[in-house]
Amino acid sequence: MKKKQAKRFRKKNEQAEILLIKLADVLDECRKLDIKLRHGVVCSKYGYILPFKRRWVVRMLVEHPLTVDYDDDDD
Repeated sequence: MKKKQAKRFRKKNEQAEILLIKLADVLDECRKLDIKLRHGVVCSKYGYILPFKRRWVVRMLVEHPLTVDYDDDDD
């Protein structure tokens, strides 16, 4: 039983290491664009990433140019 738990822990540890390395790379890139973490919220002049329930959500400050408005009918 202990061998199975050790294997499961090792696998989670490897997954965590990979994700942490990727996160460190992303944070390095964020620094270049002046994207910062403030009080548990990722902030930039472009938008925010906020914790919401058990997930993270993006709120953009600048409207994306490719946003489609389905309410406009050209007919």
